[in-house]
Amino acid sequence: MSRLLAIAIALLALAAIALLVVRPARVIEANAASLASSIGDETDARTARCEEVQSGRANGSAWRCEVVEPAGSGQATRTYAIHVDEWGCWDASVSAPANRTRPSACIWLLDYVEFLD
Repeated sequence: MSRLLAIAIALLALAAIALLVVRPARVIEANAASLASSIGDETDARTARCEEVQSGRANGSAWRCEVVEPAGSGQATRTYAIHVDEWGCWDASVSAPANRTRPSACIWLLDYVEFLD
């Protein structure tokens, strides 16, 4: 019986670690730095800066991110309106200047680790 309990505890610990790696926002709230890292990676931006505009919503939070795109892209800065759900997955729409690009992704553990950028 104690061996079975030890296996069950080990499996639960492994599942918790996997959840932290794959969807850390369930454990660690999304923040400006992690979202900026995620959208920057998704859009190949040189830099990104985000600020929360509405929190405490039952289905996630609202953010605004300014993304400086790489040279030669034809657009220096884009502003995205972003909705982040409780799992750390986000959908963005360009609020300025307008176009049809709608990036989306999920924040993962390395987005919280800034020294790797």
